[in-house]
Amino acid sequence: MDVYIGADHGGFRLKSDLIDYIRELGHQVTDLGAKTLDQGDDYADYAREMQKVVAARADLTDFRVILICSSGVGMCIAANKINGVRGANCPSPENAYFARLHNDINVLCLSGLRSNTDSIEKVTDGDYQDLIQAGMSTANQNEARRIVKVFLETDTEAAPGTRHRRRLDKIATLE
Repeated sequence: MDVYIGADHGGFRLKSDLIDYIRELGHQVTDLGAKTLDQGDDYADYAREMQKVVAARADLTDFRVILICSSGVGMCIAANKINGVRGANCPSPENAYFARLHNDINVLCLSGLRSNTDSIEKVTDGDYQDLIQAGMSTANQNEARRIVKVFLETDTEAAPGTRHRRRLDKIATLE
């Protein structure tokens, strides 16, 4: 399967690891960027790169996209602005499983950074303005790999005539 992956600075390190892992799983990988770590880049730029891929494909079921930013939320919002995209921010393999199974997502959005109890407490205690300054770290690569594997290997139950397809058809009318 063709897999496209993109990340801003918040997901750059995780993206680099996942590219090799996805190839190990036997998929073709295209890196949508960022090609270098740049703290000043914006997640919407990499969603736009994905938009070019979607526009060039006649069949939106024969490939998958993975987008990564600090939280996964910004990428998810940007991705879902593009017609034909069903993106989900999946923090666990279970979320990825049901998102593929029931919602036939074609874009997986991941968090490139993870907070921990100490960093959350530092922010809520007023010691820092944000979690990154308070010590967020790169996402757990093993957990991200499990999420990606489930995303790439789970088929959908949203075939024509199913309740899941009926729901997705209703969502498509909102576009």
